[in-house]
Amino acid sequence: MILYFRKLQPRLGDTTVLTFYQDVPYYNFHFLYINCQKNYLINRVDQLFRGTSTTMYLQKQTYVIHPAHQPCLSKNPSTDSNDSSDNSSHSIQQRIDTFLRTTYPKQKYLPLVFSILHPHTLFDAHLFFHDFKNIHVADFISFLINPFGKIDSTDHKFVRVVKYLQSKHIVLPKVAVKNPVAVKYLCA
Repeated sequence: MILYFRKLQPRLGDTTVLTFYQDVPYYNFHFLYINCQKNYLINRVDQLFRGTSTTMYLQKQTYVIHPAHQPCLSKNPSTDSNDSSDNSSHSIQQRIDTFLRTTYPKQKYLPLVFSILHPHTLFDAHLFFHDFKNIHVADFISFLINPFGKIDSTDHKFVRVVKYLQSKHIVLPKVAVKNPVAVKYLCA
């Protein structure tokens, strides 16, 4: 079993993968969930069934998973009240990054696009544009990566979005944008 963890560890990028397994007393028989396709693992899955939290390791980050009826605990409540807008902005960026990693894992330039768009606070908590309530991040991404877009057949709401981004002087790298309509307005 340890040999399997040593092979899985470089894919997860986490050095604590072996240590958490060795820290568990062997007589408790905790269960471990390993997903080799998405490269993550959940330690002590059986604790979720008992209603307690557990840990998940994914790409050098540790997450706490808890049952839905329990509130999420923040590590420092004093900074949460002071930086609530910054935390919500950071939370939105994390949600977008997670969405990109899970939905478009082979599109390596999309995180670059959203790192450029993030400082402009264009998205709400549900990942819709603030000024265009009917356009979600997923719709915008599918528009950006569609290489067959034409000016006369493109939905006008997307043309309005790219013109709006152009008016904010946002320039995206051409390597990340495949749609010719978006390239016309957003790429230098």
